[in-house]
Amino acid sequence: MLRCFILYRMADQGLMGIKQLMEATGLSRNAVVKLFQNQNVRTLKLDTLLKVCDALHCKLSDLMEYEPEPPGETPEESGEEQNN
Repeated sequence: MLRCFILYRMADQGLMGIKQLMEATGLSRNAVVKLFQNQNVRTLKLDTLLKVCDALHCKLSDLMEYEPEPPGETPEESGEEQNN
């Protein structure tokens, strides 16, 4: 499972909204909304993530975290929603 901490990093930099992050990164609204809503983060381009990292002055590991599913367990079995 991927977890996105973009809202925390934005708060650290004083950015409070989608529009501010769009202006800071030059990314489209759709790309920023995916991060904000933690939706389809598996399909984000590395270039998109690097632009966010540059704008927020953070490392990729500060922005996202990967936590493997326990062996033999799917997101549905653990009660967590899958972000596809």
